[in-house]
This record gives sequence, C-alpha cells and structure tokens, in this order.
Amino acid sequence: MSARYFVGIDLGTTNCVVSYIDNEAQSDQTYILDIPQCMQDGSVQTFKQLPSSIYTLAKDEVSKINVTLPWKTLFPTNLVGHGALQLGQKRSGQLVQSAKSWLSFNRVDRKANILPWGSDFERKLSPFNATVIILNHIKGAWDYAFPNYPLSEQKVALTLPASFDEEARSLTLEAAEKNALTNLYLLEEPQAACYNWIANESNTAALADRKMLLVVDIGGGTTDFSLVAISKIDNKKDTESKLHLKRIAVGEHLLLGGDNIDQALAFQLDTKQIASLSSTRLAALVQQTRLAKETLLSEQAADSMNITVLGSGSRLIGGAQKFLVEKNPLIEQIENGFFPIIDLKAPLKQKQ
Repeated sequence: MSARYFVGIDLGTTNCVVSYIDNEAQSDQTYILDIPQCMQDGSVQTFKQLPSSIYTLAKDEVSKINVTLPWKTLFPTNLVGHGALQLGQKRSGQLVQSAKSWLSFNRVDRKANILPWGSDFERKLSPFNATVIILNHIKGAWDYAFPNYPLSEQKVALTLPASFDEEARSLTLEAAEKNALTNLYLLEEPQAACYNWIANESNTAALADRKMLLVVDIGGGTTDFSLVAISKIDNKKDTESKLHLKRIAVGEHLLLGGDNIDQALAFQLDTKQIASLSSTRLAALVQQTRLAKETLLSEQAADSMNITVLGSGSRLIGGAQKFLVEKNPLIEQIENGFFPIIDLKAPLKQKQ
C-alpha cells in the first residue's frame, strides 16, 4: 500500500521543521506540522519549529516539573524544544544542544554519554541518544496529529549535511530505526535547497548559460558547500534541450553557523564580567545572547536590550549579572567577522 503522506524532516542542528504533502490531494501544497512542546511550567504550547535542544531533569526537579505531552513519551525526564531552552537558561549544565554537530565529530565516541560537554551533571546523553530523543518527539507529534496515518507508514525524507561522514549517516539511520522509521531515505541539505530553487522556472532558465552552480547552506550549527555541474541534454522528441545537474564536489565539514554568532556575541560583551563567569553560567549567557540576537534582528526592533544571567546556589538573585547587547555592534560583527567582503584577487588561505 502506498503512503498517504510524503514527509520531509529537517533535522537541524539548532531547529527541526517537519513538512508534508498529501499524496491524495488535488494540489501539491506543502504544509508545516505543528509540534506540541512542554514548557518549563508544565504547560503545552504548539510551534512550527522544534528547537534541537534537550533538557534532562535533575532529581530535585522530577517531582516539581511534570513533562506532559498529548502522547505518552518514552523519555519522561527529558524536555525537548522551547521548554528545554527555557529551563536551560537557569541550569545550562543540563541542556544538550547541537547534538547533530557532535554526531558528525569523528574525534569522540558518538555513542558515549558526553553531552552537555564540560558539564558535571550526573546523567548525560550521547549524540546518538540525543538524536533518538529528538526524532521520537517528532514521531510523537506526527502520530498525535495523524493517528490513522502513523509516521512509520509514511514516506519520509530526512535531511543531512552533505559533508556528514559515513558513520554520522549510519548513526542517523539507526536513530530513525529506533523510532520504527524504516521507510526513510537521506537527502543532503544543499541538494534539497537546490531542488527547491530550481522548482521555480525562472531560476531554471537563469542556469541555461551557466556551467556551475554553487549551493551554500548556512545553518544553525554547520555550513555546507556543494558544487553542481550544469550540462544540457538534447531531447529528440523535444526541440529544447534539458538541463542536467550533477553534484561534483562537497566542501569539508564546517562547524560554523548561527551558534557561533551567539558565542562570538557573548564574548564581545563586558570582558571583566565574563571573566568571572563559571562555564555553566557562560553557557547560560550564550543562551541569552541568542535570544537577544533574534530580538534585535527582528523587524522594528529596539537599538539595544539588557539580558541577565542569574547567579547560582544561594546567590541565585543577588549574584545575577546584567549585560547590554546593542544592535549595531551585532550587525557589524556578523558582516565583518563572519561574512566579510574579500577582494577577488586576495590569496586563498588554506589550512595546514
């Protein structure tokens, strides 16, 4: 029996989004799945995107915070999504982020419980298990929305960086299988972006006199480059030649994306105050600067805003520190630090 829905899962480093098409509908309209998420107060709110963040409850929180979802979760001591980010601002040592980047890092055991990295929390997660948990939340949200059409019975495309090595790809497939997602295939993110772009006929026409197409995918935690060769194939039944696109090169895996901007912004704030922060509170500062970045770069935003990092232990309030984040230095940092304009004849810098 053919699947009713064709589902695309963008398993992002920073956020996940699920889109789908009804194969029995008259149109090819694409829909975005609403994903329920448990918040820090135990309430459930629905969002179009699921932050790729997991907060593991400590022993003293289990009786205070009830992880309630519209479906029965297999991981009752873990919050996934926006609620995880909320709680992580207070206890960043229990917050797992960027698990996909760790899944691609070949210098660590990707099935070892190492996340959050540098934390002394007693119950850590492996990059692999973090991926299992996030996919399980997505599966639960889908099955709740479509109880008669479980995700395990639909055709699913899961996007990955083109630069993922074979082990990272294999572990992603294994994590999907742990959630009974076997009718699934992997789609490289730059390739998916290319498909979407050439779906517009005007964009396809613009490639007629070109030889190469460079696809640049800048995500939350990784950046991908794919070089695509363009050729023409003559069709005897048609007077017009058809374009043939073939990927010929992939850039090295770059752990560069929006997460890095958050960290760079945090480190350019008051250096004296930052020097006194513990690693846990520094991580909390990065979370706050991420929210500041998103706020200041939104339409009709203010020129600056204050953020607060709470103290720890008995000095939770009294030990709080405030930082001022300004819009103009943020924009300058992004433009000059991450996307500087380089002379076309500038010598190429290659890593040794």
